[in-house]
Amino acid sequence: MTPHSFRTIRMPIRIATCVALAVLSACASPPVRLHTLGMADGAGGETGAARPAWLIDMQSVHVAAPADGNRLAVQRGPERVDILEQERWVSPLGDEMRGGLSTRVTSRLNTIDVHRVAHPDGTPVYRVAVDVQRVESWPASHVLLDATWTVDAGSGQPALTCRSIVRAGASAGYDALVDAHRHALDTLALGIAAGIRAAATHAPPPAGCHAGTLDRRIAPAAAERGAPDPLDD
Repeated sequence: MTPHSFRTIRMPIRIATCVALAVLSACASPPVRLHTLGMADGAGGETGAARPAWLIDMQSVHVAAPADGNRLAVQRGPERVDILEQERWVSPLGDEMRGGLSTRVTSRLNTIDVHRVAHPDGTPVYRVAVDVQRVESWPASHVLLDATWTVDAGSGQPALTCRSIVRAGASAGYDALVDAHRHALDTLALGIAAGIRAAATHAPPPAGCHAGTLDRRIAPAAAERGAPDPLDD
């Protein structure tokens, strides 16, 4: 066998070895872990009433970048965010929040979410729109949600516009960070349910809400990036 023939045989062996190493490396990659903001089994309380006094229409939730995808975005400092490849939401965060808020609000009000489905005429429908303008996930510290939301009954009634700044503590680990997201969503849902109830009963609006457009200049200074706030904990 000539030296040239030997080199010719060794080349495919090297290629096969490289391919095998690449496959083994891929197999050794950490698995992707999926998280959801759904409520724990049995935590939803009563199901919607057969003939509720009013209905809700929970619109799609807008989430500001970079937290709007399906990968967990975590704060590493005031000006640094890491997008985690192995820690993901089951669906994009806006969809997770819409589903989580729908479940929590309908449970709290004992009603039904009729988003994109037919509903009986004559029953008031309160349309809820949520814009989460800031999401901060600080591992082993806290989750912060800064959301503007509206409740609109239509029929000429002024929309109720509100701002909620929610902070929930988190212990170490990504599971704990996701759990803090659930607690923050619990608090946001309580506020939205209170707003719907106030609109439906013509009661005074809850704190942070008023009829008409929201002037964000009235927001508390404690809502600044990373700062603790006294509103919710």
